[in-house]
Amino acid sequence: MLKKVIPLFVCLLLCGCYDSTEIDDLAYVVAVGIDRGENEPYKISFQYAVPLNIGSGIDSEPGDEAPLTIYSFETSSVQMAASLANDRIAKITDLSHLKLVVFSEEIAKLGIKQLKTDFENALSSRTQFDIAVCKDDAYSCLKSASSPLELNPSRYYEDFFDNMYSTYSVKQNTNTLFNDENVFSVPYLISGSGLSCSGMAIFKDYQMKDTFHSKEVLLLNLIKNEFVHLNFETQKGLFRLDAEAPPRFSIKAEKVPKITISIFLTGEPVSGEEILFKDIKFSENILKKELKSSVMEFLEHTQRINCDVLKLSSHAKRKFLTEQDFIKYNFDQKYKNAKFNVNISFKNIRTNQKE
Repeated sequence: MLKKVIPLFVCLLLCGCYDSTEIDDLAYVVAVGIDRGENEPYKISFQYAVPLNIGSGIDSEPGDEAPLTIYSFETSSVQMAASLANDRIAKITDLSHLKLVVFSEEIAKLGIKQLKTDFENALSSRTQFDIAVCKDDAYSCLKSASSPLELNPSRYYEDFFDNMYSTYSVKQNTNTLFNDENVFSVPYLISGSGLSCSGMAIFKDYQMKDTFHSKEVLLLNLIKNEFVHLNFETQKGLFRLDAEAPPRFSIKAEKVPKITISIFLTGEPVSGEEILFKDIKFSENILKKELKSSVMEFLEHTQRINCDVLKLSSHAKRKFLTEQDFIKYNFDQKYKNAKFNVNISFKNIRTNQKE
């Protein structure tokens, strides 16, 4: 009986290995760059990590760079590019470790809806990655993505985009791309001696409408209360700010929407003219006046491109009894003419220290 069982057991083991994929057969893509092609709609660049260095724990040495290599393909889709890559590198292109998809500004302005569908079809629903737009071509952007402080390429991208202490970058992931959000923002990258973030790109209906500079990103994070600490510079000096309470949004759904935004902050001046430290009331007034002016300029910018970056429509929707009533009101079109009122509450902690 045992002689009959052993051959059967060996046969089952061999069958289990049939058509399996060895790790050595895979080439892991950590980033994808998408530019406009010359002969095809897209030039898609796959940035691969050298497998032996991923998770090896190798410490970086001066002058070392993340172990990356790039292959580019002119094609009509991400899936076709992966098929072409398999022939080029004699390995199976694996996107399960993808950390970044970066679109050139040219592609972003043309629209990325088709590419969004391509990625949905090409990736597992569990794959989480960041998305961004770059000022120059995406290929050059990926080429500049390296750091002597981190040799693990996956960790490099995670650290670059997930720094919660940065008030000059927007936080987003695959949900931004796949959840059919009408308006969303992504980091705007520039390349050179290294990769750096220089504001954000605003999308509406999967088409890039404009870019916002770094200070406007800071204001967005402040209004949405998505920051840990924040430094705001006035003409008289620099203030360190923290949130005292969540912001409040009040909307009157009239013929012209009337929107009130109330922001509650604590903090103190940390550098600047001596009067900021001697006259508490003066410093509070300076901060409130200049911050309110900056927030109003930011809101006016969003209105010029008619993009509800703060997602105020979700607050306006609560004013209506039914979904149909809200759709009929057409907040999206009314947003560009809305009237804003901004209230800044600032509690100077130096006052508390003296009491």
